[in-house]
Amino acid sequence: MAQPITNNALREIFQSVLLKYWEYDVAPDFTNISDNDVLDLLNKEYPKIKKKVFGSYPWRSCIKYDVINAEEPEVNDDGRYKYRATVPSGFIKEYGYWSDAQRSNKLLYTNTVQGRTLKTNHKSLVMGYIADTQESEMDYWLIEYLEIAVAAELADIGGVSADQKNFLLQKMQYEEALARNKDYEMTQKDEISPTVHQFQEWC
Repeated sequence: MAQPITNNALREIFQSVLLKYWEYDVAPDFTNISDNDVLDLLNKEYPKIKKKVFGSYPWRSCIKYDVINAEEPEVNDDGRYKYRATVPSGFIKEYGYWSDAQRSNKLLYTNTVQGRTLKTNHKSLVMGYIADTQESEMDYWLIEYLEIAVAAELADIGGVSADQKNFLLQKMQYEEALARNKDYEMTQKDEISPTVHQFQEWC
């Protein structure tokens, strides 16, 4: 039996998808989603879209930093890397590596992630990564983009017309550009802006 959706921020996203973009007349019952095939499928497919959106750009509200102690010898990589460690919980994509907590010395070309394993030539380093972030912790522009991405990518679940699906796909591209621009603007204000090289890697 499917569990009720108790995350209020997630409820708001689903309500926006159903009522605003899929043009449903009535808000769903989030306490009994097993009786609602559309909501049940939406809930099951949502994590895939969320991960895709998070992996498309270094959203400021999703970047985390952890100190990694990679002391386990790496023995299966032809000598290219000396150590290995498990990536942090919630890891989605690499963002950057530094040798110090102040992130003043960036480490290039000496680290890689394969599956859930970080391979590196450093025993200790700071790892920046895109994390699976709770909806309540996301910036509003990312939420707005995520809503339209879910609505467009899962339009077939919602049973929308072909014309409405095309509209949603076009709007998704527009909202993505707006969200990226706003995120970049706020990142500049935070004075934690990535280098041009880092942004090119995500485009």
